Amino acid sequence: MKKLFGFTILSAALLTGGSALSLAQEKTDPNKFLEAFPEDGSWFKAQFHIHANWGLPDLIPTTPPDVPLNYYFSRDYNIVSFTDLNYTTPVFEGVKPYWDRPGRTLVMAGNELNCEPVGEPPYGVIDAIVVGLPSDDQLEVPCDTSWSTAAVLKAQAETGRAAGGIPVISHPNMFYSITAKDILETDPLASRHVEIRNGEPGMNDFGGNGHASTFEIWDEVLSTGRQIFGWGTDDSHHFPQQSAPNHHNPRKQALADRVWMYVFANELSDDAIRAALDKGHFYASTGVTFTDLQMGEGRLSITLDPASSDIGWHGFYLKEGDFNPTSYRTRFIGRDGEVLAMDDSYSPEYSCKTDDLYVRAEVTNSDGWQAFTNAVFCP
Repeated sequence: MKKLFGFTILSAALLTGGSALSLAQEKTDPNKFLEAFPEDGSWFKAQFHIHANWGLPDLIPTTPPDVPLNYYFSRDYNIVSFTDLNYTTPVFEGVKPYWDRPGRTLVMAGNELNCEPVGEPPYGVIDAIVVGLPSDDQLEVPCDTSWSTAAVLKAQAETGRAAGGIPVISHPNMFYSITAKDILETDPLASRHVEIRNGEPGMNDFGGNGHASTFEIWDEVLSTGRQIFGWGTDDSHHFPQQSAPNHHNPRKQALADRVWMYVFANELSDDAIRAALDKGHFYASTGVTFTDLQMGEGRLSITLDPASSDIGWHGFYLKEGDFNPTSYRTRFIGRDGEVLAMDDSYSPEYSCKTDDLYVRAEVTNSDGWQAFTNAVFCP
């Protein structure tokens, strides 16, 4: 296998049941893994949900774009997307010419469409980030307090698609506003993405007290036979120079570099990244990195790196050999969130059984870092 920028290139022999789906099939069959990974490409580390807060200067400190860009790009990110609240932060004229570097860094335009309050108290907050907008044009924010949650999500998805971006249902468990039922009432061809892990405090990803976790919401949607891709983002608002008002405890700040994604694409460009996202060619991580990933109809396989993730203590205590390799546990998840199999090896894989509907993977390493893949639907 070839490698670019330190990432393993997926082989073309991904099991997709033969040739790639035609455009017509892609539009009418959202339930399958859409298309083989490109034969040549790279993994690009991406952060798709950050805030400079230019639309909220009275509430949260406004950040010059170069502050988050320098922060992320100095930490080996390749892609950063601004998603300010109901505001398309202008990047095409004032930012991209200075920060885009062929094959290395890419700044993408975005917007977080926000609608609140919705319904009766406790009010819901219904948001969708729109990633990869092709211009700095402002979007008309679809919001009416008389609409249902599903109606707001539908309008947000249609607005994002019409503008040329990728709409993503955001932090469904913020105030526990969005349920699997709400998502299932949206158009499966417009709403094909949902945030599963969000690094901002208060997003309640793991649920509790009678509320489903975001992973449980995801599995409920997938278990109906509907494909929807799972994202992981920082939703960062605060950077080293800033603190959240009255939140001096870093655990209560929306900090950067907590949750991100790796996207597989044949080039680092707006068009290529948009296309890769809409085909599910990515996985999300809080620290686990795959050295190889293969996904296709009925099969999912991962290769993991056994190298130690400590800061060098193994070399201090033992001069020869590596006695402290990172360990992993991979859980393969299927219909209704059932654990289909567990694998503690460095090359976990799963092939669909007769009664399986889909399979996705959650990987946790011995330091508690995680990664999760999208779902592969079974033949």
